[in-house]
Amino acid sequence: SILTELGISHESEYFPLPDECPAKGLLAIDAALPEERITIEFQGPHHFLRHVRTGKTIHDMENGPTQAKRRFLEQNGWKVIHISFIDWNKAKTRNERKNLLERQLVSS
Repeated sequence: SILTELGISHESEYFPLPDECPAKGLLAIDAALPEERITIEFQGPHHFLRHVRTGKTIHDMENGPTQAKRRFLEQNGWKVIHISFIDWNKAKTRNERKNLLERQLVSS
């Protein structure tokens, strides 16, 4: 993965809830740096609202489940970094995507 190439130790599909929690499998983080309590969420189109008439994604408005997940993680001490599919797709090369991730991590 690009995070590994950047020398960043992380866990993919990380479950931040304790093992004994019955809801543990309901909340997964795309990529987590558990020691630093940083999560990286890659947000595809399904994370955003859609216009009722056109069906087009409104890319600057998160849907309810995405907002709830972000709030829950932040309230539990996690720094949440979101990478939108629009930004990811604009970064055409692997190097541009590395730079995008580095910028997001540095600014966190």
